[in-house]
Amino acid sequence: EVVMIIEISAKNLTISPASRKLITQYNLQLTKYFKKIHSIRWVIEVVGTNVGARLQVHAFSGDYRAGANGKTIREVLGTTCDSVERQRRRRKRILERSRRVPREVTPKSIRVPRSKNKNQSPEDFGI
Repeated sequence: EVVMIIEISAKNLTISPASRKLITQYNLQLTKYFKKIHSIRWVIEVVGTNVGARLQVHAFSGDYRAGANGKTIREVLGTTCDSVERQRRRRKRILERSRRVPREVTPKSIRVPRSKNKNQSPEDFGI
């Protein structure tokens, strides 16, 4: 059983049911990129005429944070969610590149043991 904690807080505004539905859609979108999410935290605030959003995702693969400012809640939530997705894809790409690939063994890289007897050939060693 997996338990995911979703926390939504708002400063200087009330979150409408439509905004909650939109946040739920973005949370589902985040589950595509993260296998095990422990918690998602949204902080939405209004400063003057601008809306700001901060998103924190605490997952098994690490912690991710993003924020955005804009004119509408829809714009800000989308930008913030996209930013976290880009972070996740970038980390995943870096991890895939850092994995070591075994080197192929070619006949040139096989080392033939030297013997004191100069009459022996590599065939005598099974090579």
